[in-house]
Amino acid sequence: MIIKREDIKQILVQASKFGEYVQLQIEDYKAIVKSVGKKNIYFEAEIKEIENPIEGEFYIFDKQALDILQKCPKDVTIEKTKKNKINIKSGEFKVSLAETKQSIIDIDEPEINYCLTVKNLNKVKNVRYAAASKDTRPALECVYFEVNPDIGKIRIIATDSYRIAIDEINYVCNEKIKKGSFLLDKKVLGDVISKDDDCAVLGVCDNKIIFAFENGIVIGIDILAENYIDIERMLASMKFSFQFKIKREAFTKSIKRCKIGDKNSIKLSIGKSSLGIEMDSNETSIYITDEIEIVGVDECLEVNLSLNYLSDALENMNSEYITVKYSDNSTFPILIEDDSNKAIILPVAK
Repeated sequence: MIIKREDIKQILVQASKFGEYVQLQIEDYKAIVKSVGKKNIYFEAEIKEIENPIEGEFYIFDKQALDILQKCPKDVTIEKTKKNKINIKSGEFKVSLAETKQSIIDIDEPEINYCLTVKNLNKVKNVRYAAASKDTRPALECVYFEVNPDIGKIRIIATDSYRIAIDEINYVCNEKIKKGSFLLDKKVLGDVISKDDDCAVLGVCDNKIIFAFENGIVIGIDILAENYIDIERMLASMKFSFQFKIKREAFTKSIKRCKIGDKNSIKLSIGKSSLGIEMDSNETSIYITDEIEIVGVDECLEVNLSLNYLSDALENMNSEYITVKYSDNSTFPILIEDDSNKAIILPVAK
């Protein structure tokens, strides 16, 4: 059979992100691609345009074979020999591989309770950065999805306990559903949303979420069966008495200019009409100051924040102006928000 080079890149390589082996099987003269990884993650897709398919034929590719397929310069011809070899040909490029002994991949698809049609799935990137990279509490390595049928939105939240990122995704559902929530691993979500397709149907099951994309790719992810922190209670305990507005682009560029040397903290001095920015690195003898115009200041304050945390928050916002909310206590969290995205950052020591 002959597979287009673009399908190799878009489907087989994508499948390899979710499991050690990728299976390609001909069913009804179409190529069905499957992969199963750790934590019961599975990937399934269909390659419709193939030449010379042989019904019932199947191949299982390991990482080495997939790496070879990805490097093929043109459309790929794949055939199996009687000596348990797989021959790959792409233009003048030819490779002969031994068949892997991996067993056939079979996927048991769970029963779906209801489906949500989502048109801006990539908003997950706006909060995913705030989840913990490695923690003794697995829930903090996840993104929390809270489905609210009253307003037709999914609130997405991530935190590593030192910062919180919050955003909202609009959805459409033709069924009457109850308010619910689920936790999904941030690393797996990174692979899911790395695709260009921003629209998906989310199939909500008892213990799994199914992502079905418009291009035919289906990805299933297990829900983490753990309790999340009480976000509502946490937010209710935070009283932000003062605020100002600032141009996001100017603020972001200023913070980027301060990312020099070893220092990972920055001092913000909130004045009557300007925000002073100061970074002092003793080890590299670098001292940086900047000043940006702000609007609507209620109270002057000096606060020290993590440079990386502040940079992450700003880079995941899109509005022309952002609002910064604070209290009169320099040890109290700072809230940064645009139209829908919120980031709460705890101050750090000098």
